[in-house]
Amino acid sequence: MDAEQILAAIKAGVNEYDLGFARRCGAVDEQKFCERNGVITSRIARGLGVSNSDARKALDKLVKRGVVLKSRENAGNFCRWWPVGFLEELRGGPVLAE
Repeated sequence: MDAEQILAAIKAGVNEYDLGFARRCGAVDEQKFCERNGVITSRIARGLGVSNSDARKALDKLVKRGVVLKSRENAGNFCRWWPVGFLEELRGGPVLAE
């Protein structure tokens, strides 16, 4: 599984409520946004068809590369993940501080 597959699985795992919230909220700090609104590990693993452990290992590699953000409140399968720049993508332009 490559980075594009993983990013697609994360984006596909975001529920409709969180997508709507991301588009209309004023959040500019994606790390902070990820803490409560990211996609949990088990949902991403299901989307990729891999074990939670394999998904977590691949996601951690992307965190080190600066491609994905990881919640600080780590609890195994309930750790949350968010693609860097996804808020901007959802809003159709740069996310600017107010």
